Amino acid sequence: MNMVTGCVDVEYQGDKENIMLKYEIWEEGTLKMESDTLSTSIKENEFNGEISISLKDINDYMESSELMELTAAIRTDSGYFSNSILIDRYSKEYANSPSNLEKEINATEDEEISIWGLIAGDTLSVGEDIEKSVKESKWGLIVKLYFD
Repeated sequence: MNMVTGCVDVEYQGDKENIMLKYEIWEEGTLKMESDTLSTSIKENEFNGEISISLKDINDYMESSELMELTAAIRTDSGYFSNSILIDRYSKEYANSPSNLEKEINATEDEEISIWGLIAGDTLSVGEDIEKSVKESKWGLIVKLYFD
């Protein structure tokens, strides 16, 4: 895996003040880690923008390290915000595949919405449901959006 990316358009109207991103790492159906990664304020009760995610191997003297760089960016008409963090890499022997949104989602402002995922394992089963695909894999990453 050199780099894998995903992008999603987001439209929101409501009373929440912030758009938030977090990630979860799952191993064999068990949540191993979760953390917020990026947020930005919502102006005048409306957000129309794009969220992009990239995940790439970190190379250490021409060899892949045990870490990957997860970068999240939120773009609006007034600019963009981004943040990069290092996360533990899955086994180098595993195959991998992104798990993308396949269709538009309409959700309430109180829901967490899975917007992108990556699965890795000996065998891969990517379906329409990001969470299900990740939780059924040997290793998986979910990026979620929520409002606060």
